[in-house]
Amino acid sequence: HQPDSADLYYRIGQTYAGDGQLEEAIASYRQALSHDPHFKPAYLALGKAYLLRRDFRAAEKLYQRALTLWPQDPELYHQRGILAYEKGEQDKAITFYEKAIARQPDFALAYHNLGVAYHSIGKFDKAIAAYQKALTLMPTSAQTYLALGNLYVEREANTEAIAAYQKALQLDPTLIDVYKRLGALFFQQRRYREALEVFQAYLQQAPQAPDGARIRELVAVMREIADR
Repeated sequence: HQPDSADLYYRIGQTYAGDGQLEEAIASYRQALSHDPHFKPAYLALGKAYLLRRDFRAAEKLYQRALTLWPQDPELYHQRGILAYEKGEQDKAITFYEKAIARQPDFALAYHNLGVAYHSIGKFDKAIAAYQKALTLMPTSAQTYLALGNLYVEREANTEAIAAYQKALQLDPTLIDVYKRLGALFFQQRRYREALEVFQAYLQQAPQAPDGARIRELVAVMREIADR
């Protein structure tokens, strides 16, 4: 074993991956594993790279091999869940996410992805429970509030959707599309002043937005309504 060399190639791979150079990253992670076949960080990173490349067969083989080495590793089950979901195998994804959570009960991201999987097959109550559990563990996750808001919109639970979207924007004001979704919900509820504020915030965040002209027209109309 040459663990120092493995770590070096792994770090080089991380640099490539950070720069979006996927093929170079994959080559570096493979080099790391050739120096130390038991170097877990390289397995995990290589699996993520294969997923990004949508090379599902290579990812599957890699995870199967890794799980023979670390059969209790929660992140490996989590990544296998992501792989299954990307392949459209939602039931398998749910099983793997649950295995990850069984091995690490505070695994917030696994709960979030479990919610996504349940949401995608229309099991809304289970999705909400998973998202809410993710938020108890990861209360600053704007993405989880966004996912929860989208689910509430599908259920036509607009008051809950508004609260979730507001929280998402409070945590991450750069979620541009959420301003439009929130503004539309306020508009539907005839809460014109609040809709006006949200659409104006959208235009401030995205002054060059392709739909900017249409939103400005809408803002002008709402301003007239609000001033009556």
